[in-house]
Amino acid sequence: MKLATLSLSVFLLAATATAGAQQRQFVPINTIADRDSPRLVRFSGTSGIAIDAADNIYLAREKGQQAVQEITTAGEFKTLLKRPGAASFRGMQIAASQDGTIYLSVKSSSSIEMYDPKNGWARIAGHPGKSRQIDGPVETARLKKPGALTVGKDGTVYFADSQLIRSVKHGMVNTIAGKEGVDVLGLNGQKVPPDEERQALFITPISIAVTDDDKLFVIDNGLDLRESPQENFYQQFIELSLNGTFKTVVWPQFVVWWKTYDTGLDSEIATAFIDTDEDKKMQPDLGPPDEYSNPGRAANVTFKTISRNAAGHFVALGRSSETYLIRAVPAKEPVQQTSPPNWLELKWNLHDAHCALGSKDMIYCVNKDRLYRITPDGTLSALAMP
Repeated sequence: MKLATLSLSVFLLAATATAGAQQRQFVPINTIADRDSPRLVRFSGTSGIAIDAADNIYLAREKGQQAVQEITTAGEFKTLLKRPGAASFRGMQIAASQDGTIYLSVKSSSSIEMYDPKNGWARIAGHPGKSRQIDGPVETARLKKPGALTVGKDGTVYFADSQLIRSVKHGMVNTIAGKEGVDVLGLNGQKVPPDEERQALFITPISIAVTDDDKLFVIDNGLDLRESPQENFYQQFIELSLNGTFKTVVWPQFVVWWKTYDTGLDSEIATAFIDTDEDKKMQPDLGPPDEYSNPGRAANVTFKTISRNAAGHFVALGRSSETYLIRAVPAKEPVQQTSPPNWLELKWNLHDAHCALGSKDMIYCVNKDRLYRITPDGTLSALAMP
């Protein structure tokens, strides 16, 4: 693949270590006072997070000069990409391959950038100032608004581009699914047809992950305006094949951090009701989906992030309110029963969170400028200065 090396020297590796050879320090968070501790490291303007197989953490940041920052397992803070101007490198999302190669989608330049420690940064697709959607060789292909992205085990980069799901492989840009400009919900009040009777169409794909057999999990969000003036949230959670066929994801195990249950559903659509009243016992609602067959959405659960780690495990994160963080995993993967953690009072807001799955199924999230780590049993801690 012919790579367009970024011309400005400031884009090359500018690594600065601020911590010595030691382990990252995460301190327990049990109260709001813990969350507001001055010891905690702040990361303002984070737009994405990625983790490689060695558990190094990479952050894409919209504010300040540090556009891409690495936090190594040894506790070092490194700036991998400096922002040369206020308008550059905006609208970024980030992904990491298992070997530590970093990929960055950039809306402001309509491009996909790649970083490896030996060669620095290079542009692998897209051309700044030429925002269109054209497939073909990377020299002539065009991207519009690249967003959520993931990397396959063979190095293929899969990414959302406005209403399309596309890929970059062996110097070629191809469209896998979607159609630009289509009104996905413009069905005149009719029911959504079954998956096998319709093509995969998207409104705003916000998260994407790839399996070892090259299937894609895609979370697609939008507003259903068909019942105007009331706006209903619409979400697709689908498994997409590279030939464009798809099916609705059924992950019957939903985990609230202090309560685990199995909906036991084998139907096409998994529905679950999360009661946000702590005084009531949570029970799954096994009722039918709504009349529009809103695919892939659990009732009262809105998913935002789908992530996988080097072990091939997946987690989908969503919320049932501004407070409650929901974790969903494939039925074949183990789920650990959790006890009530004290950090529910922190009013976790997933709208502001960016999360990724690390080794040992630990989840790392940047939320309200702090970097949190959540263990499978619900223990919460935050990155602190040594």
